[in-house]
Amino acid sequence: MDVLIGPTGWPLQPGKRDLVVAVSKIGLVHIRQIGGTVIVTLEPQVTLPMSLAGAFFRISDLSPTRTIVVAGTLNSEYWVYSSYAAAIQKIGELASEGKDPGTVRRQLRDHAV
Repeated sequence: MDVLIGPTGWPLQPGKRDLVVAVSKIGLVHIRQIGGTVIVTLEPQVTLPMSLAGAFFRISDLSPTRTIVVAGTLNSEYWVYSSYAAAIQKIGELASEGKDPGTVRRQLRDHAV
């Protein structure tokens, strides 16, 4: 199962060609489930707040036995968690590191529904 969490927080079906652009340039979150494992890919510096919120709900709904968090699409770092709650906390930390509150407000305003 592959899903892309859009700018409004709702899931979208990802297109294979545009997946890297959606994550690295637009700020969406990609979630892939393989058995009991969920792989979450995001670009922390550009991830949209509503995409994060939608991803948190989706991850908790899936209730995986293992969650892999992949930060970045080019020079990726990753973390493996047996608890999805710990993975969600790490995602939140990554997304908030170094972000100016004004940037977050601008992202919310630019992607308001």
